[in-house]
Amino acid sequence: MNFFKTFLATLLAMVAGTFLFTVVSLMFMIAVSTMVGGNRSIEVGRNSLLKIDLGANYMDSPAPATIEPFGLSGLRVNKRTSLLSLLSAVEAAANDERIEGILLCGGDMPSLDVAQGEELRKALLAFRESGKPVISYADSYSQLGYYICSVADDVAMNPKGLMAWHGMSMQLLFFKGLLDKLDVEPTVIRHGHFKSAVEPFMLERMSPENNLQMTALAGAIWGTMISDIAAARGLDSVDLQRYATELAIVSPETAVEKGLIDSLCYTDQLYELIAGYNEDILDKNGQPRTVALSAYCSHMKMRSKVLGKDKVAVLYADGEIVDGVAPAEMVGGATFASKIERLRHDENVKAVVLRINSPGGSALASEVISRQLDLLREQKPLVVSIGGVAASGGYYIASSADAILAGRTSITGSIGVFSIMFNIEKGLRSKLGVTMDVVRTNPSADLNAPFRTLAPTEIAFLQQQVDDFYDTFVGRVAAGRNLSTEQVDRIGSGRIWSGLAASANGLADGFGGLKDAIALAADRAEIADSYSIYEVADAPSSFTGIFELLSGNDDARTEEFSLVRTMQEYGRAARMLQRRGVQAMMPYTIEIR
Repeated sequence: MNFFKTFLATLLAMVAGTFLFTVVSLMFMIAVSTMVGGNRSIEVGRNSLLKIDLGANYMDSPAPATIEPFGLSGLRVNKRTSLLSLLSAVEAAANDERIEGILLCGGDMPSLDVAQGEELRKALLAFRESGKPVISYADSYSQLGYYICSVADDVAMNPKGLMAWHGMSMQLLFFKGLLDKLDVEPTVIRHGHFKSAVEPFMLERMSPENNLQMTALAGAIWGTMISDIAAARGLDSVDLQRYATELAIVSPETAVEKGLIDSLCYTDQLYELIAGYNEDILDKNGQPRTVALSAYCSHMKMRSKVLGKDKVAVLYADGEIVDGVAPAEMVGGATFASKIERLRHDENVKAVVLRINSPGGSALASEVISRQLDLLREQKPLVVSIGGVAASGGYYIASSADAILAGRTSITGSIGVFSIMFNIEKGLRSKLGVTMDVVRTNPSADLNAPFRTLAPTEIAFLQQQVDDFYDTFVGRVAAGRNLSTEQVDRIGSGRIWSGLAASANGLADGFGGLKDAIALAADRAEIADSYSIYEVADAPSSFTGIFELLSGNDDARTEEFSLVRTMQEYGRAARMLQRRGVQAMMPYTIEIR
């Protein structure tokens, strides 16, 4: 017996020691790599092009790098670039005498969402005003990729490439059939006939109300893309719509003929095209001198000067809103509230920009966050920048800001709440032969247990909770946006709006991106002449950071596979099954390609 105890203890010690050695070694390697990379002087030569790969990993908020999964090529650090860094690099390049222009690539599958793409387009248009060219090249173009690249002076494409131009669709998964097969009975309580987050569990297709709002949303986003492309390319919006309807862009040659593409060339011929703008951009080997965006951003950080101790803080609400403490990819009520409180007490922070990219989630957590935002707003200006989506709980936390700026293609609104319960008793019994019994001190003691049908009195009880929070939601929006509760109710009921519509119906003050929101916050704080930008980012602990690195990060391009997207939707639905309490959440995630 002692032998086995000693053997097991030794074996466990060996395993633990090996694991600890591996983790410490990786930490050391990463630390050394970071120090070496961080201290290495990055030189930007004259006559260079800033190269922006749209397929790289971009996020709203700054985030630590990840290590790609092990492979034959070994470890590879996957760096993430924040949207603010991307926009700042484009702005800096316009005034950098060493940068002769911008080269866009990765138009086949950009990692940006459509609202981020809209912000980048605006920055590229401003860059062109410096007199420097923007050149785009891709083997193929997705619709979103082309939307971004259409601002280029020269849009080039591989002669054998493909160009997507067929319009925009929104596809939703419904799980009612699956629940029926499993004998799972959902009980849905909601306020707002447009609040469609629960529809996948109770219907097999969109309700008329959901179909109406999704059709309007798709039309607004696609219409914005069409009008922007038409203006940049000197084309007619009606023609662009007709090309999509008739599937007229059947080949690269057709794309050139219709005016969507300027040049068909291979990469070696692209170099000749670049030389046409400035021969000095090519080196002695005939290759263009380029500086990667990530390197240029690092270079900017090394050379940046603090303009003043007064700060505009940028706080990112990125992900689903959940109760309590939450990891970096979610917005935890307690976690986020503590960040806001720290900013409120920071004397150097004179204004705050809240950048929201969230479909919402827990109604209670949204209220916890909003309370802290109210306290902050009493002391310093608060400006909201709506990114890809600020809907339901995401809009709840935005509604009381001093000003709200949205992109025209942003998604917002969804002022409505719901609660959903599932009864799995029949499914357990019929499918698995599992039964359960219960004793109660009171008739509704097991109200939250998923093993029985709710009584009418219990449904009425839950409906009252939902209705009460809806009234709170409407009241908060009405007070924050200077609207009547009747006005908010008319544009509420769970309906989703584009940023274009939100500016018209009062949910937003106007159009603008993250940089615009920062400038507005600085102006309201009366520090526009001298301030620095402070991005609030989580700094993971050593071991947490290592585990995040080891977990890897799939290349953004793998998300194109329909199976992956289907499983992501399935995962979101599975999380919905676990939710308790009143929810203020948009029904789905929308991706535009």
